[in-house]
Amino acid sequence: MIYTAQQEGYQTAYVPAVDAPEAGLVEGIQIIPVETIGQLVEHLYNLKPIPPYVPEPIETDHNAALPDGITDFADIKGQQHIKRALEVAAAGNHHVLMQGPPGSGKTLLARALPGILPRLSMDEALEVTRVYSVADVIQSHQPLMRVRAFRSPHHTISLVCSQIRAFLN
Repeated sequence: MIYTAQQEGYQTAYVPAVDAPEAGLVEGIQIIPVETIGQLVEHLYNLKPIPPYVPEPIETDHNAALPDGITDFADIKGQQHIKRALEVAAAGNHHVLMQGPPGSGKTLLARALPGILPRLSMDEALEVTRVYSVADVIQSHQPLMRVRAFRSPHHTISLVCSQIRAFLN
């Protein structure tokens, strides 16, 4: 909502104090963190002004450890042709669909793919953060999502996909 308010030209936004770190990620709009409605009323009547939220500088740690559930690409032995295809897909922002018999390494390779994806730019990080914010899964200690969204669907989705494929044909 703060991003939209900033895009619409608003210069100030009043948000719950717990949401101030997340709202403060949007530049160009002043964030006023409010604890209670009474505090907001006092602020609006200039009885007790609330100081604007000052965001902490965003640190980018390019040597950060891989998130949980992500396999290090360097730990995969063999599969050179598939690894090369994944590298090309990651470099070009392409989608990947892997299929094959159980035990051929699809899941292992899929879990390693996020580790070779390029780091999020600030615009991309804010976009991912907006999606996570709408879903209400932002962690209070880390308001900016710094990792690309990655989902590994359950193997039973294949049945649904084959039913959709049959329906479309």
